[in-house]
Amino acid sequence: MQRQTKQCIVYYYTINSEVIKSTYVAHCSMVVCGSAEFQEFVRNQEVCRKRWLDTRTTADRLKVSIADKEQENVALQTKLKHARYILFFLQVTVSRA
Repeated sequence: MQRQTKQCIVYYYTINSEVIKSTYVAHCSMVVCGSAEFQEFVRNQEVCRKRWLDTRTTADRLKVSIADKEQENVALQTKLKHARYILFFLQVTVSRA
C-alpha cells in the first residue's frame, strides 16, 4: 500500500486569537492527517507555542523592569550631581573662611 502525501495547515494563535504566523505548512506522509504522528506533531507545536508565549511574556516584563531601573538610575545620578555640587560649594566656602 502506497502512502499518500497530504498538505496540512496549522494556524498559531495568541491569547487574543490574533494570528501570529499566518500558516505553517507541513507535508505529512500519512494516510490521514488525524493520524497519531500528526497529533504528536500538533502537541509538540502547542508545547513550543506555550514556551514561546512564556518567553515573550518574560521578555515584556523584563523590558518594563529595565525601563523602571533606568528611570531610577537617572534620578539617582541627579541626586549625586546635586550632592557633589553642595559638597564643592561647602569646601569652597570653608576654604575662604
